[in-house]
Amino acid sequence: MFGNGEKPAASTSFRVERQADARNADISWEPVQDAMEYVLYWGIEPDKLNNSVMIYDASAYELRALNRGVDYFFAIEAFNENGISDLVSF
Repeated sequence: MFGNGEKPAASTSFRVERQADARNADISWEPVQDAMEYVLYWGIEPDKLNNSVMIYDASAYELRALNRGVDYFFAIEAFNENGISDLVSF
């Protein structure tokens, strides 16, 4: 199903910062070598990460879909033609 190489490693460094308009957040992570894309997940409980976005060729994302006064949980995985990294929560 996948290529013959190695799947990407999991990302290890993250930053989430709410903007002045708390409905928005700047999210960034340490790029993973050989990752082609990332999937960022978020939700209101660690086991309810019901929202996601696929991010191509970037290690930052401006999320504009949050509710004021609500804490969120995040997770990310990297992938390439050889597989998907472990899901990492932050």
